[in-house]
Amino acid sequence: MKMKMACDKYGILFGTYYSICDWKHPDYPLGSPGGKTQKETNALLQSKIDSIRFEISKMGKKAELYVDMISFVPIYEVASEKKMFSKKTYNEIPIGFELKKNLHFKYTDPQVLETLVTLCANQEIYDLVRVDYFVENIEAKKAELIKKAEAQLNAKIARYAELTREIYNDKNRLLAEGFAIHYPVEQYQSYQAYCSNALEYKAGVVVPSQKVVSQFYMPKLNKSYDFVINPSFLAPVVQIEYEIKMQMVQKPKEAEPKPTQVVKTEIQKEIFIVTPNGEVKKLPF
Repeated sequence: MKMKMACDKYGILFGTYYSICDWKHPDYPLGSPGGKTQKETNALLQSKIDSIRFEISKMGKKAELYVDMISFVPIYEVASEKKMFSKKTYNEIPIGFELKKNLHFKYTDPQVLETLVTLCANQEIYDLVRVDYFVENIEAKKAELIKKAEAQLNAKIARYAELTREIYNDKNRLLAEGFAIHYPVEQYQSYQAYCSNALEYKAGVVVPSQKVVSQFYMPKLNKSYDFVINPSFLAPVVQIEYEIKMQMVQKPKEAEPKPTQVVKTEIQKEIFIVTPNGEVKKLPF
């Protein structure tokens, strides 16, 4: 107050400036890269992960957990500041930290997924990003398909040969084959349940309800295949498709050898004499 009175005495405007505390200081209440909030944020998330890990350990070898670190960044907010003889300024100040981690689970029994979702929900972790499927013995499955497909192909060739009474052994064979693998995540389709209202409103505003979009699993249909292994299933599965194509082409006939032409050359001898008079006469030979 005395300082303000002294400034007023000499016609000097008096003003004060308040500065926020140093946010880099470890005692800064809103947290800093070396402050308490950083440790509290990490400890809070780590406690949730440890709880999930402990519950998984009681399940034996039914599930495995891997923690994937994504990001750890500070969060800022804008605070306005008014200084004497200047315009209002806006400063970014840290208000906390955001820590992101992904939890990867590996399991073989599909029923375990429900238990994992419940464990995460108990720790306020709700985002289920995706479910991937893996086939460990996929080469053995492919070999089984090839073996059965070849047997059916040979049976068809024998049947056609009997029906057409034609021999297929003397034909050239062109073969093409390939695999296609269909994962469950690729087989989901969306649908929207919708029912319109038949009432007519003469006054007022009708607010339609939100139509929720749902999904359902649509596997590959087995109507266009010659055979299907394990055609009946309830849960989503990985479907392996094998296609083999064969084209038979008549072998070109070998060209018959052309007869060899014999050229006979005959030499005829003739004798001529020149007479003293310069005449050329042919002598009988």
